[in-house]
Order: sequence, then C-alpha cells, then structure tokens
Amino acid sequence: MANDLSKAVAYIDDHRDDLIKLMQTMIRTKSVNPALDPTSEGEGKMAQLMIEELTDLGLTVETLEAVKGRPNIVARLKGSKPGPRILFNAHLDTVNGKVEDGWVAGPFSGDIVDGFIYGRGACDHKSPLAEMLYALKALRAIGHEFAGELIIVCDVDEEEGGIQGMRKIAEHFDLSSDYALYGCTTDFFPEAKSFYSAVGDHNIIRALSGRLQMVLKVKGQSWHTLTPKLDKNAFVEAMKIMPELQAYIEETNAFEDPICGTGHQRMTLSTCECGPRQSRPAEWCNIYIARRVDGTEKLEDVEADIKARITAMLKKHGVDGVVETIRGVPNIVVDEKLPLIQELAKAAEEITGERPKVTGWPASVGISQLLAAKSIPSVLFAYGVINMHHAVNERLAVENLIRTAKVYCLAFGRLLSA
Repeated sequence: MANDLSKAVAYIDDHRDDLIKLMQTMIRTKSVNPALDPTSEGEGKMAQLMIEELTDLGLTVETLEAVKGRPNIVARLKGSKPGPRILFNAHLDTVNGKVEDGWVAGPFSGDIVDGFIYGRGACDHKSPLAEMLYALKALRAIGHEFAGELIIVCDVDEEEGGIQGMRKIAEHFDLSSDYALYGCTTDFFPEAKSFYSAVGDHNIIRALSGRLQMVLKVKGQSWHTLTPKLDKNAFVEAMKIMPELQAYIEETNAFEDPICGTGHQRMTLSTCECGPRQSRPAEWCNIYIARRVDGTEKLEDVEADIKARITAMLKKHGVDGVVETIRGVPNIVVDEKLPLIQELAKAAEEITGERPKVTGWPASVGISQLLAAKSIPSVLFAYGVINMHHAVNERLAVENLIRTAKVYCLAFGRLLSA
C-alpha cells in the first residue's frame, strides 16, 4: 500500500481504544425508533453526536427534520480536485431491546464481553458510522489531499420504512453520485450461509433484490338473508383459484437466481382481509401478494407475469376480480468491475489476507428505494454478522470494528485521492 495510506492505517491502530470508546458511546446514546418504543426520544442525541464529529472533520453539514427532534443529516466533503462523487449511508435509529429478553450485557450498555461489543447499533447500523468517522480521522491526520466529493447520509426512521428519513432526504437533497456504499455488516453465521446459497464467509454485496407488493381484489355480493340463492361470497370465490395460485407460487419459489441465490420464499401470500362484516358473506376479499424480484429479473416483467397468470385463473373459474400493484421497488445489480468494489476488495485483502466474495443478496434493504429511484450503483460492506440485526445479544467483534475502519480508510483514500 502507498506509504501515506499505510500511515493512516497505523493511525487507526494507534487510536483503536478511541474508536472502541466512540462505538460504545454511540450504543449508549439511545436512538430507538419512536414507533417501536413510545417512550423513546428518537434519534436526536445520536444525530447531534454525528453532527459534532462530522463538523470537527471539516465536512459541511445540513440537517432536515421531517419530525421535530429527529434530524436527518447530509454532510459533504469536497476535494481540491475533480474526482468521483461517492455517497456513504448508515442509519441513526435502532430497534428496541429489553434486558429481560436474556441479554448477556445490557442492550444499550456498549459493554465488551469476550471480545465483542454488545448493544443496539453494534451491527445495525452504528458501527459503520464509527468506522467511517475513523477512516476520515486517519486520512485527515496524515494530511491526505482529497479529490471528488464524499457525501455522508445519516437517516432517521429506517427501521420503520424511512418515511421520515430517506424518502424525505431524497426529495430535498441532490444525492446524485457515481457510486454509493451502504454501511452494513455483510457476514453470515454458518447456519445462515447454508440457507443463503450465494454468500461466502465475508461478502461485498453488489446486488439487492427488489420487491413487489400486489393485491388480488375479488368482488362478491351479499343479499338480504331472505333473498334466495343470490349471495356470492367473495372469500369463497377467491378460494376457487387457490390450488392454481399455490402451484404458481411453488413454481416461482423453486427458482434459484444466479446472482442472489436462494433465501426466503420469492413469492408468498402475505395476508387476507374480507368485509364489510364478519357476520355476513363477504362482499369483497383482498389477498395480498409479496414477490421478491431477484438479480436476473426485471420488475416490470415480474409484475406483468403475475397479472397475466392470475387474470387467466380468474377468467377460467368465472371469478370477478382484479390484480393491482401497491408498490414496487426495482432490484439493484452492479457490475463487479465498479471501482468501489475493486478498491474495497483490494483493501480487505491487504488488511486481512482474504478477499471477500462479491455476490448478491436475496433481499432489499433500507436504502434500496433511494438507490433504485436515483440509479446509483451501490455496494454493501462491513465486517460483522448481518444475522445480528434485531437479534437479542446484538454484538460486534472488536476486531471487526477495527479492520472495517482500515478497509474504509484504504478504499476511500484511494478513490478520493487528489
């Protein structure tokens, strides 16, 4: 590695205790999404911590409060020369945690037990924020001359869909970038690796599945109880196509995507509701359909196929119904030759001696809707176990904290070098 960047890596080694303390402080700075805990003050204190750190590093910081006391952050570091524009994102909010659930250390303690830092945010997603801050501290410490632009986005409300966070940010800020890194742990427990066929021990994620939410609306007719034989129960009508619909679902779920591999069911019926009253034959029945859109698929093709197949079933059985799309998020697939991927892989190999697997995930993540809308080539990477997200005893190995900071330092130092 270049001499100056080796000094930056050495800086992280020399300040590892400071990085660990920052990570502990972040965990102890509770930022539970208020939708998940009505007593939570939200992300305000965590946001203030980030604002102070980013400002001290010389970034220009802007905030946006869609809800009072819950500021989203967009910070920019502009280099002295032209270069790539790179977006980095990790969210500020966490899910809740309760001691009585069986935590080894308190869910907001930040305590270190057997080499692991425990608490909410250890993996999801405060560790990438601490790691990026120390990558920048190290680069600043050696007088690194930046080119291009780094945009750091810290959003609220990710755990509840980003309505007050990423969606608002995308409406108010210019986030156009050459590529983006979503700071997210990308390792798997061994048991999980057997379930997700595309992943390795350590991964750089270049593909994320999209998703479709659709609804099958079936109409019925409820007459007065003394009007003979004219009722048409919408629920009973919907059941007429269920055997064929289930066969279609099983056919869909049998496919293994070459990029994203296997995971949870690609297509499922998520829920059903009928009305208007439980005491009468249903006048309407809505069956909700969830469909993952994997790396080799196109959202519009999947949507058209579902509508065509189910419409044919309805027609065959004489059922009065229609299939409608509620929401669709396209998948994201990035070329393996993307400079960000190449630099992350190279840096990881230099730091650990092992090159991560460049692969896809059969899932979407919080930033998916922004990246799909903005068409930003995007990658996920950080050492640490993704299966720890939302888990009791969420924890991150201290060494994963340190080595991710080093990888970020090398990769961004090279990409944004004047």
